[in-house]
Amino acid sequence: MIRIKVFSIFIIVFFSNYLLGQDAAKNIIVIEEELNSNERKDYLNQEEANVLDDKNKLEAIKEPVIEDSYIVVDDIPKKFNAWYGVLPSEEGGLGWMMWGRTNKEYALSLLRKTNFKTSSGVLKKLTINFLLSRANEPQLEKMKSNQNNIIKKPEPFIYFKEKIKILSEIGDAQSIEKLIDSIPLEIKGQNFEAETRLLREQSIDIPNTCSNALNKKKNTTKSLEKRKNLIACNVALKKTSQAQLAIDLLENDSLESLPYTVLAREMIERPNIKSINNFNDGANNINIKIISLVDYEIAKKIYFNETIELDKIIYDMNLYEKEIQIQSLERLVEHGFYDVKDLEKAYISFYNYIQSSGAKDSLKDIETENSVRVRAKLYYLVNNTISNLERAQYLNLLWVKATKIGIEKSVYMLTSNIVLSLKPDPELSWFIYPATKALLVSNKLEQAKSWLFYLSEDLYNRSSLDINFCKYLILLYLKDNNLQDKNLTIPEIDFLLKRLASSLEVSKKDFFRILISLKSLDYKIDDSFWKSFYMEDSLSIKPSKNLQLDNLYFNLDMAVKNKNIAETVLISLNILNTRDKDSFNYYNLFKPLNALYKLGLKQYVREFVLELNLDVLN
Repeated sequence: MIRIKVFSIFIIVFFSNYLLGQDAAKNIIVIEEELNSNERKDYLNQEEANVLDDKNKLEAIKEPVIEDSYIVVDDIPKKFNAWYGVLPSEEGGLGWMMWGRTNKEYALSLLRKTNFKTSSGVLKKLTINFLLSRANEPQLEKMKSNQNNIIKKPEPFIYFKEKIKILSEIGDAQSIEKLIDSIPLEIKGQNFEAETRLLREQSIDIPNTCSNALNKKKNTTKSLEKRKNLIACNVALKKTSQAQLAIDLLENDSLESLPYTVLAREMIERPNIKSINNFNDGANNINIKIISLVDYEIAKKIYFNETIELDKIIYDMNLYEKEIQIQSLERLVEHGFYDVKDLEKAYISFYNYIQSSGAKDSLKDIETENSVRVRAKLYYLVNNTISNLERAQYLNLLWVKATKIGIEKSVYMLTSNIVLSLKPDPELSWFIYPATKALLVSNKLEQAKSWLFYLSEDLYNRSSLDINFCKYLILLYLKDNNLQDKNLTIPEIDFLLKRLASSLEVSKKDFFRILISLKSLDYKIDDSFWKSFYMEDSLSIKPSKNLQLDNLYFNLDMAVKNKNIAETVLISLNILNTRDKDSFNYYNLFKPLNALYKLGLKQYVREFVLELNLDVLN
């Protein structure tokens, strides 16, 4: 009996200790709140960056990458969240904690109000990398219930929809497909595909709209709008019989669609018509926009404020003559929508087509004209000329023609490897600066130096005698954050600026643009240059009188102070894309660039100011 009592006491003590050693039941919402708090600490404190709770089934954070005061927390594999992205930080993503403490409402407001349309390839790349970044979602609102924090769940795809709208507006169909494919099938839902298609249609993604309308497997709906899409796309593609059949069927089924079908039929039967007068809201109606594509002159009027969108539609849908398609492709490559390899294939194909058609051309035509035919011919000559002198001459002529129509960046990139086949030579001394510029734009930095420093033993003396050499040394400072040469002593920035300031060949506008570019990159510049800046009446370094813009400056300062990458990127993009490019207000240029620089996005800033000072921004 005593043994039984002793054994019973032992059992009771054992289980008591076991129960006391267990944690109390936990509120799942509180755990999630504690986890969010820990993530914010990870962002603010490097020492805590690799500490996460394994109990919550999250993998540990990798060691943060630190560049000056900028911290990028590597991506944390997690379940799907409302932001969701596909681009990890090592591939150009802006980091898991890029949103910092931004709340949902402010994040959506920034996304919806930012101007993303840009002529800069650098800013377009930053925009796409931002939208595709794998990141934690902005903070959610919290409500209190029975002393527990309850996190209000957002609409599952709220940020995804905004991304689709933005990417559709800038014409990046490839990134849209990446986002769509990345979302797990089990959470897409029945209406996901239809809602995504509607978002793209509303954002002038006409190639996608027509692809769906003409695809019998996808276009299974009998709605009036879809039937109108089918008519419009057949008209635009000049599929006359299919369009007429669809028009006849719609006329029999819908009297209210009669004005639309009358217009569609007129566009088919009157090929010489040059305007659309039937609809006052023609520029805002998606089907009228599609129908207008039947004629290039009409389309240019309808897409007057959407020229790059029209170029993408023309190229993607193979509209009009081959020459018009290649002109559109040239501009699309310039704006970063397609690779230069696509332009190379187009030039070669078009040149072969010209030759097979028996068309005659001469060197005189090449010198005086500036058509796609001429540019394709020059590209052929550049690749097939044995003489280095002739190759340099043809290259320079091609670059001049490209510059006149605003496609110099794409042509520089296209011909960069050809430039590398040439070596500095006394016979090519006239080619030094054109070659240097082409190689700088093409990110061939070391090769650009080999041309620029050719036959230059005393760089100080040459800078004093040659203002163009002085300019290019400044450009090297903008491009290369470690400008140095083992065999050469590079003049200091102040020395070069004094030479530029004293030259009548350098305009005040260009000089102060260089000053602002250097300051954006935190270069130390002599105070005397800023005093001359302040004294110049025609230039402004003051914030705008625009209250909304002043608020952006204030919010930008706060974003930088809080090291909030996402807010800084969006506000900076808005200011840079909205600024008046002909204005002398350099404050609009300096503030966003320096903000991006301070948060570690230095390469974007260096590439943008190089674009700016080489005058290759359209």
